[in-house]
Amino acid sequence: DALAKAGADIEELKAREPIKSEAETVSRETEIVVVGGGIAGLAAAIEARENGAEVILVEKLPFVGGSTIRSGGKILAAESSIQAALGVEDNAADFAEFLMEIGEHQVDEECINLIAHNSGSNIEWLIDRGVEFAQELEPLHSYRSPDRGHFAANDSGSGFITPLEQKALELGVEILYSTPAIDLIQENGRITGIKATNDKGDDITITGKAVILATGGFSRNPDLIDEYFPVAGSFNTNVGEGNTGVGIVMGLNVGADVVMPNAGIDLMMNFITGHGYGEEATELFITPSGERFMDERDFHFTRTRILYDYEVDNFWYIIDEKSYDNRVAAAIEAGMAYEAETVEELASLINIDHETLKATL
Repeated sequence: DALAKAGADIEELKAREPIKSEAETVSRETEIVVVGGGIAGLAAAIEARENGAEVILVEKLPFVGGSTIRSGGKILAAESSIQAALGVEDNAADFAEFLMEIGEHQVDEECINLIAHNSGSNIEWLIDRGVEFAQELEPLHSYRSPDRGHFAANDSGSGFITPLEQKALELGVEILYSTPAIDLIQENGRITGIKATNDKGDDITITGKAVILATGGFSRNPDLIDEYFPVAGSFNTNVGEGNTGVGIVMGLNVGADVVMPNAGIDLMMNFITGHGYGEEATELFITPSGERFMDERDFHFTRTRILYDYEVDNFWYIIDEKSYDNRVAAAIEAGMAYEAETVEELASLINIDHETLKATL
């Protein structure tokens, strides 16, 4: 339909024979091979190139961006020039302490300090390479201060990816699109390159002095979820289509270690209303058995961990008519919400003992 409305000759398009190319064996040499073209891979490629290395970046999809390009283009940082211009006083040590608190001290402190103490200079690095930031800040949560939410001027992850891709190409980074890496090449205990293919089916070998894996996570790989993140339960994800964990598998195949299995960034929410993300939902949260389990105003990732402690992967959010809106109506119509005139009727609809629900209320 879209092509027809654009004036294309549909029958001629259908009659066209696809152009087929014979698969080839391709061998390439470089200094740095980067696998993955999200913000991490692009940043690594740019940094390596600016330090004088020849760089080839391979990206499995026909475009770069990974999960970043699907994001809202937001990044936390302390001691940035944007904070300074707005008169926001902050320091990296406090940011590190905040990250440890959010991670409930179950995270690697050395890694946290590395992130926090380089966060401000990372913002400057991005600005120097063409990323345009809004000249304002966003709070992560009203209970958390100072404001550290830096975001792209266009309110999109493309505000990071597009200028970084342009910068990489301008510097001479060679980007091979539609070229998924398949395996690492190991010689005498060292990683010396990768095996890859492309949409032609070429057998590609790229060798170099070092390989940087920047392939994202594994939310699109059910088998890896079952093995490494079983507590996740049933979930949907908005990460990039390329997040199938191929880099992790490649690493495992050559003896790499797995750090922090059975952990992730998870959020329980109603997908139609968006309730459960951020601070909009502040009325009553209850477990599937009808118990209130937290201060509803607290950080939403904390809520997920609390629910995992209860060994449940869902909760009910109960509102009264003042919070009813078109989104709630759509959720009711889709069977993802219920409406009732009495507590007893609601308890019956959501399969909770009505005396328990009455006591909770």
